[in-house]
Amino acid sequence: MGNEELKNYIEQSRKAGMGDAQIGDALRGAGWSEPMISEAFGMFTEPVTSSAQQTGGGMGLQVLSMPPRTIGRFKASKLIAISSWNILKQDKEMLFFPVFAVLADIVILAIAGALYYFVFGGDFKALSSVGDSSSPKSDPFFTAVVLALYFLLFFIATFFQAGMVSIIRGRLYGQNLTFGDGMKNAARHIGKIFLWSLLSASVGVILQSIAERSKLLGRIIVWILGSLWSILSFFVVPVLIMEDISLFGSLKKSASVIKKTWGEIIILDVGVSFFFMVIGLLAALVFIATLFTANFLIILISGILLAIFFMLLLVISSVLDVIFKVVLYQFANTGTIPQGFSLELMRYAFKSKK
Repeated sequence: MGNEELKNYIEQSRKAGMGDAQIGDALRGAGWSEPMISEAFGMFTEPVTSSAQQTGGGMGLQVLSMPPRTIGRFKASKLIAISSWNILKQDKEMLFFPVFAVLADIVILAIAGALYYFVFGGDFKALSSVGDSSSPKSDPFFTAVVLALYFLLFFIATFFQAGMVSIIRGRLYGQNLTFGDGMKNAARHIGKIFLWSLLSASVGVILQSIAERSKLLGRIIVWILGSLWSILSFFVVPVLIMEDISLFGSLKKSASVIKKTWGEIIILDVGVSFFFMVIGLLAALVFIATLFTANFLIILISGILLAIFFMLLLVISSVLDVIFKVVLYQFANTGTIPQGFSLELMRYAFKSKK
């Protein structure tokens, strides 16, 4: 049954303009074994290259019906990370965006800390006294300062994410954009980025303020509300950059895409995070093993390498997360996916509720 299904799929994909290399990648991503794929291609006499490649078109491909193949959540998360990595390899400049975002955050926090301590004579120890009426946290001025700080951090994060979205979108349409192109396009949307950052910061400060003044049940409710907000706004940044609609229209659009997936995208996103956590844990175990050598130099070098590895892992995972969001949003809007992403994987992410 499997070979006949694969043969039909290959025929349909070729008619849609896909090349054999693209078809093979899609089938491997969907979980089909190499021997079965080779045998199915062996039923045909000549290989075919994609019409998109022949005409120099972009990476978008029409979604076809693929032979059913079960994909577990962990395997799906792994495939997402690998497929996103394939796009990152073509636009390595995207790695600069989270790096510069972190550097900007450090500068903002350092300036804020210096102003709080040296100019306003603040006491950092007093910040830990939650619920105390004498705590700076009870001061409306302090709340306004925190809101401003939240806003700046959200703005920086969103601005650099917008730059990544611009480059990824360009790649989906066959463009090879640079870091500068991404920054310029983010600057073109600075008004919407400003409003979204202000809204996000306000929601964050309000929820945090309520949580600090609530008991256990209240904190649980606030956590639920915060999680719901994060889920509904999952696609907001891609929508802000890729669509010509308002801020609240973008939030509504993001929520509608999430509803299509019945939360499966969130589960997959968590699965991708778990995938990188496993990689990080394995690296930590290697470092722990060096502790048994009792050699200070080996332990020191291993510790430095582990810290560098963790930083690289965080940078790469943050970029891959944005790539995944853009690809999924593009799929939800147009039904097309870039070369290297599995058609079945996209359909898995958009499973409808039965």
